[in-house]
Amino acid sequence: NQGGRQVFQRENPERYNMLLGVLAKSEEALSKNPQNQDAWINEGWVHEELREYDPALQAYQKALDIDEASQIAWINMAAIYKKQGRYDLAKRAYENFIRIFPLSTQGYSNLEELQ
Repeated sequence: NQGGRQVFQRENPERYNMLLGVLAKSEEALSKNPQNQDAWINEGWVHEELREYDPALQAYQKALDIDEASQIAWINMAAIYKKQGRYDLAKRAYENFIRIFPLSTQGYSNLEELQ
């Protein structure tokens, strides 16, 4: 979303430039190794910060396709779904988080907030 990026850039140019730097490094890492889970998570985070939620979700999903045991990817996906009002998908993401990390309280507390 170019319009959203322009607003973000105007409101916070230093942070915007930092995010673009992270995105460039992630894309470079992915060009060398598309199975780099950390790079997918970083890419998702940048898009999430820029409020580009669909590309963020796609990047987090690619990270999970590599290894579903990523707390950051599950929690961030759920948070995006929640921001979008897609509570059924947020719930499913938290449930997957709990299935994979049953000893973590974060998934339980976030799921409870949805209900």
